[in-house]
Amino acid sequence: MEATLLIPYSYSDPDHDFDYDREVSMKEYNEQMVSTYRKYRPVIDRNIHRLGQNLAINNEGEKERNRFRQQNTYFSETKAKICDMENHEIGIDQLIEYYQSGEMFIIDLQLPIYDQNEELEPEVNSWIIETMKLNNTVELTDEERLAGYTKRDMKLKFKDSNSSALLRNTKMVDVVNNHTFAFLVEQIIFLTNR
Repeated sequence: MEATLLIPYSYSDPDHDFDYDREVSMKEYNEQMVSTYRKYRPVIDRNIHRLGQNLAINNEGEKERNRFRQQNTYFSETKAKICDMENHEIGIDQLIEYYQSGEMFIIDLQLPIYDQNEELEPEVNSWIIETMKLNNTVELTDEERLAGYTKRDMKLKFKDSNSSALLRNTKMVDVVNNHTFAFLVEQIIFLTNR
């Protein structure tokens, strides 16, 4: 089935969306970084794990943040073809069955990402890179890999009806080919377009 896929992305203007107390010199910035590292060194050293050739940092400690005024969320739109794992198209009836069962399910989405808009390509590419790193790390078990995938909420607008669906906690679990991606969807919620 053909649908329009909406993937959220955040946009912030570093000059206007953050509050800065005062301008910090490079020397002060370096001193801040060194003191922060020394303060949290046990946490940082304990939470660095080697995953293949990459370092993964699990920061469970306190985080230092700038005061943030607002987060602007926009949506990238692209056409998508919804299929099952055998590359057969899925209709609304099958999605309703997934909704009624309440169980997680896997769908393949065929996305023409490179001919759409400039916001979608970096979002999908970053998602692909994260997924491929996890899939290519042999030291991880399937459970660890599944827990490590990035979760995102996406929305599908259906052409044939006046409804859409929210795909909650969606994880990209495989890259089937250059334009087809396997997604594990935790929950589907149907919405009415107004």
